[in-house]
Amino acid sequence: MRIFELKRMGWYQMVKPEILSDYFRKGCESYSNHGARVFFTRLVNFTIAKIRITFLRGKLNTAKWNLIKDSKKGKTLFIIGNGPSLNVTPMYLLKNQDTICFNGFHLMLERLSWCPTYYMVTDDLVAHDLKNDIPKMLGQVEMAFFPLVHPSNKGFFTFIDPSEKIYWLDATHPGFSRNLPKCGINNTVANAAIQVGAFMGYSRIAFLGVDLSYADMAVDKSSKRNWVSKEEDPNHFDSRYFGSGKRFHDPQPDKMLERFVAAREFFSDGVEFINCGIGGRLNAFARESIEDVLELDYATHLNMFLEEIKGRASSGQISKLLDGDSAELMLDGGARLVRGLDAGMVKELLKLNHVKGPFNEIFYLEPRG
Repeated sequence: MRIFELKRMGWYQMVKPEILSDYFRKGCESYSNHGARVFFTRLVNFTIAKIRITFLRGKLNTAKWNLIKDSKKGKTLFIIGNGPSLNVTPMYLLKNQDTICFNGFHLMLERLSWCPTYYMVTDDLVAHDLKNDIPKMLGQVEMAFFPLVHPSNKGFFTFIDPSEKIYWLDATHPGFSRNLPKCGINNTVANAAIQVGAFMGYSRIAFLGVDLSYADMAVDKSSKRNWVSKEEDPNHFDSRYFGSGKRFHDPQPDKMLERFVAAREFFSDGVEFINCGIGGRLNAFARESIEDVLELDYATHLNMFLEEIKGRASSGQISKLLDGDSAELMLDGGARLVRGLDAGMVKELLKLNHVKGPFNEIFYLEPRG
């Protein structure tokens, strides 16, 4: 077959040395981590997926992608993971910021007064389990990103209804890409989000909730890679996230961290990476607080805090909290803002500009059962 025909079909990319190296790396990782059976199954499925994407290329709509290329030059994108640290993060500070969320983030919307800008799912098991929740997210975000055909040969377009908000990815490319819709998943949906952010021109990408810390949980394993939860989930902001019966792939935090380092190096000439998360093991990026990234002074931060609880507590209660006369603030529905802190500690926290809803209950609109 002539070279120009290979280029036209997209197969020419597969024989480039750097691409071959990425394929080899992925193959070795799969064999080493999951065994021969999973490796050969994935190899067959990937080959079929590659063929399918060739014939479905028109659905990727490159012209539509070109309209958003560099559209956010010079701006900051916040990548919101789903780790437990979100429960002690001042999420209200991200209102009106450009944010991208993933997978089961719809559970967090129960607590927020705003919705993220973008939404993305790249895991085939997770996407299929969320097929009834994805339309709800599409109704609230500006754009959403999904693989057209997953490397496992699952066609996302077969169970996600068409929408102008959807931008389909060609996820059959390993490694990292500046030429979207070609986009590597690289062990975590957040790495795909980095490529989207860089393509759109964001010069700073800040992370929060990407904890890379996973406690053991009871699971059924249909293979070394495919797991089904047997209990409540301790590894995300909500125990329902991968609660009993939910399917997911085995978490590999060390591999995720390795690929974050690779992303930092790949985009080093155009993107500054920052970790705004509280705790966790994401040490690939320099740490900086959300307050510092947003350059918030004390007065602005406090006003945002008060705006968040406006209408959910009486002015008298707010005054008592700020004056140090009360150790807690009752919100509508019976939720409390502060519990177990004395008034002096609350006042000191406000002075130190560490208003982080104590800290967890500021996020709830109603008490949890």
